[in-house]
Amino acid sequence: MRHSAPTSPNPDPPRGGVERLTFSAIWEMSRDAEILSTRFTKGVIRSRAALTYAEAQARIDDPSQTDEVTTGLRHLLSLAKKLRAGRVARGALQLASPEVKFDLADDDTHDPIDVGVYQVI
Repeated sequence: MRHSAPTSPNPDPPRGGVERLTFSAIWEMSRDAEILSTRFTKGVIRSRAALTYAEAQARIDDPSQTDEVTTGLRHLLSLAKKLRAGRVARGALQLASPEVKFDLADDDTHDPIDVGVYQVI
């Protein structure tokens, strides 16, 4: 299995179908989420979808959703759980504090207009 975690110098959130330049860490992983090899490279990605956490969670939870994006989300969630379990088994600190999110104005200022808490998936 190969998975990449792109990082982009562009602070805009990803949009579906839009190409973006990235610097990616590419991991080859076993089915048990052991990292077998790592490489770093520059590249171009095109996201298939731009989803909020709530939208992604709704897709994961809905068994009728079987499209490629949803299947990929479920696979990534499975890997994340295995990686987290491995970190905990090695003594990682678990913090229970919530992550804060800000809703920003759609105008040129992008001022915060509301604050909320992300749900842990």
